Amino acid sequence: MLYRVALGTGFRVSELAALTPEWFDFEADPPTASQPATETKNERPVAQPLAEDLATALATFLRGRPLVSLSGRGRGPSDPPICSRPISPRPELLP
Repeated sequence: MLYRVALGTGFRVSELAALTPEWFDFEADPPTASQPATETKNERPVAQPLAEDLATALATFLRGRPLVSLSGRGRGPSDPPICSRPISPRPELLP
């Protein structure tokens, strides 16, 4: 799911790592993934539109999960990770 969100939003790795479910607005038209200024490289807030199929898949994926970071890093004690592992490249894909 993380790769689908990356491709669907164009967010940088650090921005993906910071994403939490409350930053998704599935009721908007079109649905959006938002980032506050504190999480973006240019220090400006952003609301990236999501394709309908990605928004549907993401809403299904997040349903019933705690409000936490998608990256597996969490954002603090109240934000345990959704994923069981942090983002890291697969060793066999490194040059």
